[in-house]
Amino acid sequence: MSVNAYVLVVGDVGMAPQIVEAASKIAGVKSAQSITGAYDVIVAVEAEDTAQLSQIVLQIENLDGVVDTDTCVVLPT
Repeated sequence: MSVNAYVLVVGDVGMAPQIVEAASKIAGVKSAQSITGAYDVIVAVEAEDTAQLSQIVLQIENLDGVVDTDTCVVLPT
């Protein structure tokens, strides 16, 4: 069963478009969009397991312009 999550990203001022573009190229990223509010970008992720999710989040955290992230795992309903 796959693990779905949303990664909320705080970026440097003006870097949201570049973060969206770079995040979209990461395997496992379903979508990346600029948003308003406390976060600048939201990234939807689908991973095979939590280990793969951790690797994807690490790749997002290492993108240029990323200051902080908060990962929200989707619970089964």
